[in-house]
Amino acid sequence: MSAPAELSAITKAYDLVQWYVPIIGRFPRSHRFVLGERMETTLYGILEMLAEQGAWPLAEVEVQTGFAVAARLCILVRLMRLCSGTDVDLLGA
Repeated sequence: MSAPAELSAITKAYDLVQWYVPIIGRFPRSHRFVLGERMETTLYGILEMLAEQGAWPLAEVEVQTGFAVAARLCILVRLMRLCSGTDVDLLGA
């Protein structure tokens, strides 16, 4: 990655973490400590992976790992929206 693209990806991942953490904090207690913790761990993992790999071009395996982590986050977000009793408004954060 070039330096501007690298910093842009890290900045966007950081913004995503900042956007999701307050939303996760509004989960009902039963979801916050299971689903919410997994979502936060995944989000922080994405941010850490980008920060660690910022200085070097990503290898094929690391790109595939990144796609797998992003797919895991998508599944968690879908689960969050399907959980009964979860009245979290994603856009109202």
